Amino acid sequence: TLHRPQPEKSAQRLDGRSDEESRQIFLKTGVVTKATGSAYIELAKTKIICSVYGPRETTQSQQFLEAGRLFCDIKFTNFCAGVKKKSTAQSSAEERDISSILQSALSASVQTSKFPKSVVDIFLLVLEADGGVVSAAITAASTALADAGIELYDLSPACSVAVIDDRLVVDPSAAEESWQQGSVLISLIPCLNQYAHILHHGSVPPHLSSQAIDVCTDACHKLHGLMRDCLVSAYTAKLGKPSSL
Repeated sequence: TLHRPQPEKSAQRLDGRSDEESRQIFLKTGVVTKATGSAYIELAKTKIICSVYGPRETTQSQQFLEAGRLFCDIKFTNFCAGVKKKSTAQSSAEERDISSILQSALSASVQTSKFPKSVVDIFLLVLEADGGVVSAAITAASTALADAGIELYDLSPACSVAVIDDRLVVDPSAAEESWQQGSVLISLIPCLNQYAHILHHGSVPPHLSSQAIDVCTDACHKLHGLMRDCLVSAYTAKLGKPSSL
């Protein structure tokens, strides 16, 4: 087996961040003109584009559903940097798993009763992956849903924390994810003071679990402001007026 050298407990992170610091985020809406709504996110080298279509009526066999629902599908491009080569079956299984997480996380923040017996389609394409793919995808998709005019309880930012020895590392890179013993990911509905989704992976010591959730929550609140600013700026630009944030 390959031995991956791990950083010292007191060492600075490879990119110079503190343990509590997220990477710089670039977020933009309206990037896919034919979609109902769209968003593009860059989280350092992690780059994802999201397109939202609908609502559309369900097929006849699905019309027993009174509330609407979301359909989520995420794909990694064949040229996606930062992704290890996998068999088609392995790649498909990973994409299905992430799509399921996205559907669960996003459904909690969407007012599905507003589009009964209909489906909103959410398609995500991962162009580059350097850690934080799931949290970046949730954030981009929530922003794209708002851009599409889908009624939400609130925007739903997401963030993850890696457990490396006894350290909690916010927004881990791919290298840090390879060192982690476990991780916690949350997506938040700030206005309801509720969690849309909490995901534990690997080994997270009990004494660090609640602390990891608190750290993620703080990071999500900061990200929520950025998402809001992005949407307000895009809206005021459409109106041809300067943003007054």
